[in-house]
Amino acid sequence: MTVGPSELDIFEGPGVFKEHLDDAGLTYWQHAWRALLYSVRLLFMTTVCLVHAVIPFLFTNTTSRLVGNLHKDMSREDYGNPNRWW
Repeated sequence: MTVGPSELDIFEGPGVFKEHLDDAGLTYWQHAWRALLYSVRLLFMTTVCLVHAVIPFLFTNTTSRLVGNLHKDMSREDYGNPNRWW
């Protein structure tokens, strides 16, 4: 079986990867940037949780609030809008 160049190109070729980008309404780089920003937010939440685990009276509601905000951001109707600030 021979695979053509377009089938190897993850940015333009068919498959699950391209379908996910189409579903999100994003280009590869928009998706990559957004995923990177989400990972930074999640790392911050992880740090807050670790501090809270050691010092329970700090950040008592912070992580749950931040997770709620992240969920709202990811669930917005204009998720695929390339003009969004992040």
